[in-house]
Amino acid sequence: MIELKNYKIIKKIGSGGMGDVYLAEHEVLENKVAIKSLHPGLVGDESFRKRFRKEAKTQWKLSHSNIVKLVDFQEQEDGLFLIMEYIEGKQLNEYITQDSGPIPEDILIPMFTQILSAIKYAHSKGLVHRDIKPANVLITPDGDVKLLDFGIAQQSSEDSGLTKTGVQVGTVSYMSPEQVNAEKVDKLSDIYSLGVTLYQMATGKAPYEGQTNQFKIQLSIVSNPFPKAKQHYPGVSDKIEAIIEKATQKKKSDRFQSCDEFIKSFKDDSILVNQKKKPTQKKVEKTKKAEKTEILEDKPESSTIDVKPKPKKPEIVKEINKESDNVSRYMIIGVVILVILGIAFTYQSEPNTSKVNNRETGTSRIEELERKAAEQKRIEDARIESERQIDIDYNEFIREEADRKAAADRKAVADRKAVADRKAAADRKAAADRKAAADRKAAADKERNKIITQKYDGGDIYEGTINLDGKRHGKGKYTWSNGDVYEGEWVEGQQDGKGKLTLSKGGIYEGDWLDGKLTGKGKYTWSNGNVYFGDFVNFEFSGIGKITYADGDWFEGQFKNDKKNGLGKLYNSKTRKITRGRWKNDKQIKKL
Repeated sequence: MIELKNYKIIKKIGSGGMGDVYLAEHEVLENKVAIKSLHPGLVGDESFRKRFRKEAKTQWKLSHSNIVKLVDFQEQEDGLFLIMEYIEGKQLNEYITQDSGPIPEDILIPMFTQILSAIKYAHSKGLVHRDIKPANVLITPDGDVKLLDFGIAQQSSEDSGLTKTGVQVGTVSYMSPEQVNAEKVDKLSDIYSLGVTLYQMATGKAPYEGQTNQFKIQLSIVSNPFPKAKQHYPGVSDKIEAIIEKATQKKKSDRFQSCDEFIKSFKDDSILVNQKKKPTQKKVEKTKKAEKTEILEDKPESSTIDVKPKPKKPEIVKEINKESDNVSRYMIIGVVILVILGIAFTYQSEPNTSKVNNRETGTSRIEELERKAAEQKRIEDARIESERQIDIDYNEFIREEADRKAAADRKAVADRKAVADRKAAADRKAAADRKAAADRKAAADKERNKIITQKYDGGDIYEGTINLDGKRHGKGKYTWSNGDVYEGEWVEGQQDGKGKLTLSKGGIYEGDWLDGKLTGKGKYTWSNGNVYFGDFVNFEFSGIGKITYADGDWFEGQFKNDKKNGLGKLYNSKTRKITRGRWKNDKQIKKL
């Protein structure tokens, strides 16, 4: 919990990415305020301190009935604090979900005009909000609007600073196309986000509700037409649909160019005529597609380029060498035969006087050729032996690698089995421990949940279960001496959970109980037949509820201290008309 001079912290009421928000009270003035504190983990980061100071300066410039007012700013060594006026109310998204659903146009238009008025004022001060969404709009119990969180607002003239072009800012579902593309934003980006907010108010749902893939949402924002409001809620009028469509155009120039123009559109029906004249997105896309097709048909065919075929891979060098060596041997043998025949022919044709010399010369040539042939054979044999040894070495290497892999596989299998065995043993032990714990719990539950009957001195009677300390705990029935009866759940001796109290005078309370009192969702039935169903706080109607009267009339809306307080609508069964307005202490003080 934070500590701040002159302020008494009551409780934390919210948290965000940069810090927490607390409800506090001034110790002297006794007025309640909301204090926004920078997260302790960010206090030491000068960039976040600078951003927090910037938010304070931005908020201080704004003084408008529909904008939460900054009261003070304090900076300490251990924190930075924005002190703002405290507004009792609900965020617009919670108001839509819990109270209104799709907001009727007679309430929607005045409410949304207040939002536009606040943003118009901010724009007049040169500020762009950049994060407009229902979560940043408060609805007071009187139905008034308060805009908050200018934490990422920026002067429209700023080109650099804490957030720059190229960095996305804002909440994805409410971003404009230029925000998704991390381009520079201006007041027309706020106009787009206002259009998305109007869509949610009119339909009761955000346009991309249920989608969790932010990339797909961003792609839809940039590329796809904005969703039609009538597709989600047919009750949206053509005029509101046209206003939403105008505000959420992808091109800035096609949107409303100011908040004033946006406000005037609610009073002017010309927007319906203008929207009907615009061609639909599908027709435009179809036209573009046709033009593209014509261009492709007129384009001449490209000429074919001849590519030389790649040469085939050569055979293995070893095989070529073998073939080459075989051819060499055959050539040598052929040469030897030719030489022998030539010598014989020469010898026979020479005169007898030279026969001996020729014979000796031929013999020496034959011996020389034989020696060369023998040397060639020896070289060939050595090459063959070398290749054979290489093959032997390679095969041995393959066998060794296979053995090593097999050994590694066997070790991996053994390791996995050991791990599995250890896990199985641990699982068995865990299962045994769980069973032992379950047995102990069952024994304790059996002892604790024994149904007993207790009678008290004053005449009260309790029938049900108790805990080990002897207190009413679980399900039971308590009958008071005056005839009142409670049946339901108990915790530590008090009604807590679902239960029903039947009064001896005829009234019946049933619903959620807490610390012995009806608190939460519940129902009260009077003895005269009137019925209230809704929120309770300590037996009192407080929150959202509905009273149905025995004569057919009914009231649905906001209650406080058992009385109508806030927005609501009253149905008169005689006139069959519904009156909407604002009530205070069961009296209607304003019609809407």
